[in-house]
Amino acid sequence: MRSFFTYFLFLQSIILYSQSFDLGSQITNGVTTGGCESGCQLAGWCDPVGTGNHAVTTSTMNITVPAGEFLSMTITSNNDCPASGLDGGDGVTVNGVSTGTYTSNAQVNYTGCFENNSTSDYDVPVSLISNRRDETVHVDYTITSTDPGTCALLPVKYISFTGRDETKRNILNWETASEVNNSHFVVEKSTDGLEFVKIGEVQGRGFTQNREKYEYVDEDVNSTVSFYQLRQVDFDGNFSLSFIVIVVSDYFKNSLRIGYNSSDNNLFIDGMTDTSKLNIFNISGQVVYDNIISEEKTLSLDFLHSGIYVAQIIQNGFQKTLRFVVP
Repeated sequence: MRSFFTYFLFLQSIILYSQSFDLGSQITNGVTTGGCESGCQLAGWCDPVGTGNHAVTTSTMNITVPAGEFLSMTITSNNDCPASGLDGGDGVTVNGVSTGTYTSNAQVNYTGCFENNSTSDYDVPVSLISNRRDETVHVDYTITSTDPGTCALLPVKYISFTGRDETKRNILNWETASEVNNSHFVVEKSTDGLEFVKIGEVQGRGFTQNREKYEYVDEDVNSTVSFYQLRQVDFDGNFSLSFIVIVVSDYFKNSLRIGYNSSDNNLFIDGMTDTSKLNIFNISGQVVYDNIISEEKTLSLDFLHSGIYVAQIIQNGFQKTLRFVVP
């Protein structure tokens, strides 16, 4: 009995408290139930408005780690709600760092342990990035006064990471609230959001509790949409990935043109920077022509009957349409 009591006091001395919360959004439709409805009330943040797909939304809850204490957490797909996993464009970040790449309704299964060795409390943001209303995750966490395992020092706390286009170049800016053991940042780029390559490197500040600002300019921009992430590298070679920033170049977006010449009954497409899809619809909305094109071209429309049509060109997720009349 004494040994059990001693063990109980030992647990009490190291476990300060344990809590949990959920991050998620509304159901997609009547087929998929989850999110905020059907008896599945999320304890954390939930977007109760509307149904169906929506613009990418980030829901965040902060976990406060007291000075000198330890944080252990697990993040899993919310099985209490019959909701789907995460798809392309979705993600989970901890302290601004991505927990992985998710596609095809992937289930989340993340475990992390962090040490706050500073002299002040530290807020660790946990975020769910989702573009549908049926994606939820469950977070369990424990604050302890001793290391429950091999906990990593909280490396870099991001305040922001943004990107913007400027003619034919993209400018990336990020700011950190504090840095521990931070050697440098590797700037990585992708054209599809999945495969990233290194395009540059920016020196870190090492150890600092001050706010630090960084900038990187990508001079080699040749597509409408570019994806960027930061690979933060410690002095010992360990690294972590930031969340992904998407930059849309208006220069390339606006260069794409589609037109119709009634005198020769030709449709022309120019200003392309990447492979595109061309669709032509009749007045009833039926597809009368569709094709993948990889270069600027002029298309004879002699195969069409007289009438009203709509041409649609799609490139890197952006589209332009043209309504025209074949005499």
